[in-house]
Amino acid sequence: MQAEIKTIEYFNDRFYKIDVDGKFEYFPSTTTKLGIVNNPFLARWRGDVGNAEADRRMRESADHGSTVHNAWFIMSQGGAVVYQNKKSPQFNQVELDKIYVDHVGLVAFIEDQDEQMDCWKLQKLDEVLKPEYLQHEVILYSLLNKEAGTCDKIIRVLKDGNYFINGTKPLFLKAGVYIVDLKTGKVVDDSAFMQIADYREMAIEMGIVERKDVSGGIILHTGSTMKNGIKGLSTIVRTNEEMDQDYKDFRHASELWLRKHREDQPEVIEFPSLITLNRKTVNQEKQGETK
Repeated sequence: MQAEIKTIEYFNDRFYKIDVDGKFEYFPSTTTKLGIVNNPFLARWRGDVGNAEADRRMRESADHGSTVHNAWFIMSQGGAVVYQNKKSPQFNQVELDKIYVDHVGLVAFIEDQDEQMDCWKLQKLDEVLKPEYLQHEVILYSLLNKEAGTCDKIIRVLKDGNYFINGTKPLFLKAGVYIVDLKTGKVVDDSAFMQIADYREMAIEMGIVERKDVSGGIILHTGSTMKNGIKGLSTIVRTNEEMDQDYKDFRHASELWLRKHREDQPEVIEFPSLITLNRKTVNQEKQGETK
């Protein structure tokens, strides 16, 4: 029985493909629009290390972030994150098989100790905050503004309280729904606040949350230099009032982006998901001769 050959569309990840009344449209991402905002720190850093080295470090940082985000996605659904360095494996195959069974296949493997440390910080956060996870890696979009993005988490804090999740001083959180974004890099700048503010508005527009239920936004920064509390984790909370201003700032950034990129469309390439040469190899021909 032959496998069905499906067609895959490839397009820049700066855009999201959204079905609008049976017609597909490509919406730029929130982070793409925020790229129009000047970042003096990034420019100075590139000048200090050079473009080639900066590009290499940014690729490494992106890979680190993707791994941690995926692991957090799995662990927050009841899965396990396994640190299994190839040079010094922590588990044998029997133990790994048991982990798979115990967690119904929800397992992420990590080889880098810094990535595992980031996951440990997120585990400690969960132990203190004990949130209800409402949405994971949810794609949000706005038909009104024709933009989209992927929100790391939407959570519910179950009760008002002081939580030790940002150093030695307790952080007060109101009960309610929070839009959450995880940052694993060295620096968190104002663009992160504008990002979650836009996510809040898109989630409300889509009916995923109601405005009256939202208590604010949270940026989790696992690249922090925080020495106390959960070491290496800082938790930045934005109130609804602060997010209102952040969203106004984002709309200004969006208008700047649209001035230069309003007509931008992704490069779309179609390719098959199964590729063969449709002819026998030398080994296959020899096997046929021996039969």
